Amino acid sequence: MNAQQGWEMQPLWAGSSTPAWERYETFADRWSQLCYNMKHHKIMVRSMLSTEWTTRLAGAPIGERKLKMCNKSVNAKRDVQNKVGRDVLNKASAKLQSSTLKQGEGD
Repeated sequence: MNAQQGWEMQPLWAGSSTPAWERYETFADRWSQLCYNMKHHKIMVRSMLSTEWTTRLAGAPIGERKLKMCNKSVNAKRDVQNKVGRDVLNKASAKLQSSTLKQGEGD
């Protein structure tokens, strides 16, 4: 209810990356957005169970969802890059082992 009334009560660590308070016509509208976030982003559930995050998530549900989606996108891109890197290293290692075995056969 505090979030619906505009009481942010953000912890000092929140900083400028915390989304600004979002206005909703009713508490039911705010609650609906929070439930949507919980249903579609499991990290929101974990965050909601942390006392400091409850206020942050209730104060700006859409802003927090955008941050989580952006972070998820960045992580997915990083995962692809890491896989490509591992594949390249594995191919290089296999090629090196193959050439080492061939040299050993000639001895």
